[in-house]
Amino acid sequence: MMTTLAAATALSSWQRRIVTTAWITYAAYYLGRVNISTALSDLQSDLHFTKGQIGLITTGFFWAYAIGQIVNGRLGDRVSPRRLVLVGMLASAALNIAFGSLSFLPLMIGVWAINGYFQATGWGPVLRTLANWLTPAQRAKVSGVFGSCFVAGNALTWLFTGWLIANFGWRTAFWIPASLMTLVALGWSLFARDTPDSDGRLALNPGVAQAAPFKWLSLIHELFTSLRRYGQLVAASIFFGFTFVSLVVWLPTYYVEARHLSIGAAAAVSTLVPFSGIIGTLIIGWWIGRYWLGVKPLA
Repeated sequence: MMTTLAAATALSSWQRRIVTTAWITYAAYYLGRVNISTALSDLQSDLHFTKGQIGLITTGFFWAYAIGQIVNGRLGDRVSPRRLVLVGMLASAALNIAFGSLSFLPLMIGVWAINGYFQATGWGPVLRTLANWLTPAQRAKVSGVFGSCFVAGNALTWLFTGWLIANFGWRTAFWIPASLMTLVALGWSLFARDTPDSDGRLALNPGVAQAAPFKWLSLIHELFTSLRRYGQLVAASIFFGFTFVSLVVWLPTYYVEARHLSIGAAAAVSTLVPFSGIIGTLIIGWWIGRYWLGVKPLA
């Protein structure tokens, strides 16, 4: 006999479809994001860039990504998340193809920065879709497993692009993943739906009001309100980001230059970090869902 908890958190076939589609889609975003990490060593050598010039490319990406998270996170509450993710992934794929075809530093900085903005169309809209399809108890159950998508996407991208670069050159690390992103984007459009009622089903969260139209002044006000309320958490996240981003960007290059590994071997060794992160994400997600959010067996 199913427990009360199991009955309350059981997913329907449509909900499993949405969660699976969302997991694959967000993991695929990393094909057009961390692929540059494995390409940096060969890119720098081929185009005779300095470390400082490479740093300009990656810095532009993350500044644009940060701005995109602020804008697209709210925009995804007001427009169709399904359409926003589709447009974002297709744009990112096109920008990856363009970046892999360039050799002029200023253009590469600009293209990769714009890619950063469109890469930020993923997390907020995808989570919005899950929130529309899952009850609060189901979200707590799914969150730990779903959180593994970004570390899995990172690890698999490093493995795949490391192999591509070792066999076909650094430019293919942008062209081939872009093709895969395009396929995943089309799959998202085909299988995902914004809300249950958009597919002719009853809304799971009927008490949630429709979002107001997007307004810049409202966005700015919400941003500063959040900074005042969660200032310490924001500061901690910023300093964590310094370390995490540096690791993601430079780890494969470190193994190539400091440990003298081939790019294929460097990419494989680097994946030990995100693969171990999958285990940590699952454990922490389970712990939060069980003991912090109160999703535990009922008496």
